[in-house]
Amino acid sequence: MSGHGSLDRRALTLAALTVLASAIGTARAAPIRTASPGTGAVEGFSFVERLITGDESGGGERLGTTVAWSELRYTPSARWQVGVRVPFTLAQTVRTSGLGEASRSGLGDVWTAAKFRFFRQVGRWWDQQAAAELSVKLPTGASNAPVDPRWPLQNQRDAQLGTGSTDARLDLSYQRGHGRFVQAADASYRKNGRGAAGYTAGDEARLDLDAEYILLPRGYRVPGHELFTLLEATAVHKEADEHAGLVIPPTRRTELLVAPGLEYVATDQLALELSLQVPVAARVPAGGRRSRANLLLDLHYAF
Repeated sequence: MSGHGSLDRRALTLAALTVLASAIGTARAAPIRTASPGTGAVEGFSFVERLITGDESGGGERLGTTVAWSELRYTPSARWQVGVRVPFTLAQTVRTSGLGEASRSGLGDVWTAAKFRFFRQVGRWWDQQAAAELSVKLPTGASNAPVDPRWPLQNQRDAQLGTGSTDARLDLSYQRGHGRFVQAADASYRKNGRGAAGYTAGDEARLDLDAEYILLPRGYRVPGHELFTLLEATAVHKEADEHAGLVIPPTRRTELLVAPGLEYVATDQLALELSLQVPVAARVPAGGRRSRANLLLDLHYAF
């Protein structure tokens, strides 16, 4: 049975994680990783390299993305953590039936974040904590690349690497570990500003849940080499986008998605994660796109 040392190590490897799905774009429901309220077992820097691939389609339209995220976080104390997340789009392809497609690659919109852990209790074989995180997205990605003017407005926007808007996101997260079991929950709300060409993406509310279990080793006294199984679920409600004061109904979306996965904690400093997210229920207006499948691969390193 794992002990308090493994729970601290779990907090360390998850410390740099936050829910980044909406950071890629409010129209996408990328794989989640329920945000850990931990700020890390060791003060200092941590680094996350994340690769996300996703696909959605509907209404004669299709959007495919492959994005690499680089995230650097600094933990000055047991309560505070600050960081920056830099996305680089490896491939982003928008297809519109009868009107062709467009592909882009390059730097996206950068996010900055600050987290405050306001609650923690520690006991023998258990640990629980809660935190609040505020993130701000800056309009660093290109948002004015030429596109076919015959395309729907939402497709023209999704063909851009950035939104041209400054957005904010507030997360409240809770995590509890007991023995081999870990449970977590995260509620968040994203407020989007006015973007390029007067286009404003709809605000988004999310509820993320996470259940994990230390599968291997079955018995150990020395920390390291744990294999976690995990099951995540997220409910997302996104309001419709607007352009010049007019609502674009097909961009409204409510979805429920699940993501089974694995995490291997090699050492106190290194961890690898893999999960696949699929939709189980969705309410999307006629002409709107639905999530199909999303894959997430993470590498975490603390130094």
